[in-house]
Amino acid sequence: MKKTLLAILSAMLMPCGLQAQDTETHVTVHAGEAALETLLTEEEKQSVTHLTVTGTLLDEDYAFLRDGLLEQLDTLDLREAEIDTIPAHAFEEFNCYGSKAIRIILPSKLKHVKDKAFCCNTHRCVFEITGKYPTLGKDIFTKDFIYAEPRMEASPDNEYCMMIENAIYSSDRTILHYPNYDWKEPIYGGQIIEGTKIISANAYENRAWEYRWNFTIPASVDSIGDRAFASFQIATPDMPVDSKDFRIICESLIPPRLGLDVFYTMEHPYWGLFYVNEATLYVPDESVDTYRKAEGWKRFKKIKGLNEFNPNSVNLTSPNTSFSVKGTDDCYIFSTSIDMEQIKLYSVSGQLLFSMPVHAKQGKINKSTLPSPYAIASIDFADGTTQTVKLIP
Repeated sequence: MKKTLLAILSAMLMPCGLQAQDTETHVTVHAGEAALETLLTEEEKQSVTHLTVTGTLLDEDYAFLRDGLLEQLDTLDLREAEIDTIPAHAFEEFNCYGSKAIRIILPSKLKHVKDKAFCCNTHRCVFEITGKYPTLGKDIFTKDFIYAEPRMEASPDNEYCMMIENAIYSSDRTILHYPNYDWKEPIYGGQIIEGTKIISANAYENRAWEYRWNFTIPASVDSIGDRAFASFQIATPDMPVDSKDFRIICESLIPPRLGLDVFYTMEHPYWGLFYVNEATLYVPDESVDTYRKAEGWKRFKKIKGLNEFNPNSVNLTSPNTSFSVKGTDDCYIFSTSIDMEQIKLYSVSGQLLFSMPVHAKQGKINKSTLPSPYAIASIDFADGTTQTVKLIP
């Protein structure tokens, strides 16, 4: 009788034990001496969604993660790992297409990230910085003209970095490390905040920008890191690239110091020349000659004084839309060939001031509503396209 009861009890407990293993979603392993793949049970490989790794990772461990495990994880926590360098290609092109979002929490001891390490080609991947912002190799976030760069965030308790308007800055707000943004919407991390002194290496490397809006480098910026604008691209709804309407404004009287290959550029076999060949660089009037002679800056083919920059009247034409903005003493008047759906107004820091439905071919914004030093209007059209324009009060 006793044996019978034990057998029944064992039979009842066995499925429960297996179920507990099968549904184990949070797993912690100490890696480094043995391959990560061997440290996880077959059940854990099927069920884990939150993997915490201490110790270190072998090269084969990154391959194991890329080849499938990352696709099912929602969190890979490396915060306490003894890792100071992320190897080249570590998270490059893992099987992320169609997968859920994943957060990779980077080691607090991280110092350097090698070439193409974060080229996962998806917005679904978030890399969380927990310590000092690392030095970087080449093509870290994107490559080969693919615009699906990952998102970068500073952890809430990071004492070295912080999030400001969707971008990672140093805790003293003087260094822009990494801007998260949509290439069609310059306000999402695209505009650099006043008081920024340094633009970090690789900050805008391989980024694509909608060719009809302006990029401003504030007067406070005095240095720009290696490859900060390398292969900076002009994206257009039609080919070939025509960046004549794309304008970069550098407000500093003295050209900011440049690192290596800051404006590295090349010719794409299908899209033609990049921004340094076609885009216009606007600088303070008295500094035009200085920029034309300054190493690195002189690569721009067209350098003009700010007195020639006229934000009050911009005429933009595409195959689908003609659009104009004209300034009067009291307001800006928007006119277009197709219906505008709404006009959104943002401050220079990226704060949404208001959103106004239009559903017409004409609209206006009173200058009295504009904040100083300028505002950014984003106009959504009925055909799904968007235009942005800088407005001065």
